[in-house]
Amino acid sequence: MSDERVERLRELRRAIAAQTRLLAERELDARLLRLGIEIERRQAGASQSAAEKDAKVDAAYVAFERETARLAEARDRLLAEAEAQRFELLLALAEAPMP
Repeated sequence: MSDERVERLRELRRAIAAQTRLLAERELDARLLRLGIEIERRQAGASQSAAEKDAKVDAAYVAFERETARLAEARDRLLAEAEAQRFELLLALAEAPMP
């Protein structure tokens, strides 16, 4: 079994961890963005429910969520690649001649 394949899997796992952290941070940022939009709407005189509805369709919030979805898809691709790499390593181990 090649060390390069093991190292590649390790790199993929690190990239997945970084993407997962980024997505968690974006979730918090999205909450703050939405809250900020709601506060602006409330200060402009909107009711609480109207401010919440407006925030959900605000262009900045929608764009932020769209980018988050793109990043989640990229992370899922990394997960699939890591799983395939892991499977290849397991298969190589199973097919390796016994010493």
